[in-house]
Amino acid sequence: MQLMMKQADSMFSSKQWEVSQEDDKRDRESMEVYPIPSEDATHINVTLINKCEFRIDIVRVWINNSLTNITTSIETLGNIQIGPFPINPLNGSVFDVRAVSSRGNVYTAETGLLYYQNGEWVTETMGIRLIFPSRPGAGARDNDWKNELEITIEDSEENKIYEDYKMYWAISASENFFELDASGEYQVIVEIKYKNPIEWRIIYDAPHEIT
Repeated sequence: MQLMMKQADSMFSSKQWEVSQEDDKRDRESMEVYPIPSEDATHINVTLINKCEFRIDIVRVWINNSLTNITTSIETLGNIQIGPFPINPLNGSVFDVRAVSSRGNVYTAETGLLYYQNGEWVTETMGIRLIFPSRPGAGARDNDWKNELEITIEDSEENKIYEDYKMYWAISASENFFELDASGEYQVIVEIKYKNPIEWRIIYDAPHEIT
């Protein structure tokens, strides 16, 4: 009887530890959600970015009252795009996009609600999203450059809103949303780091109008 009680105590303590570990992971779990509607307003893709040090399993996506069960994972500090999720918006339609993890955390879109007005998409948050597709493999690129990027965004008066913002160009697609406070024209400059010689070279330099 004493042996059985000790075993039961041991199992209880083990389960308590496991539960506390899961509670800790749930508290430290962090993810960003970015809905990307199609220009023809037929569907929405959703980009998910893992911002924590362990894998996140996604179990469902909410778009307004429409629930879609999914089974996908995002590795540590990785990102994926899921969808398409069909929609049929009318003028004035509003879309609230959320993702739910297996730990029970619910994540809302970083850009807020999506509005469909007069044939155009409007978000609560203004900004510029930069998306870099999967980087070229070693056999299809200049081996002298590293996988480091620097982003600079200037307003029309050449004030630097973001200066030398560091990004890592992952094997999978890499992206980042740069929030802006006002509409207007912004210059986006992307530089990549070379190692021979060590320097930053511009690979993208173009204006973008935010309305």
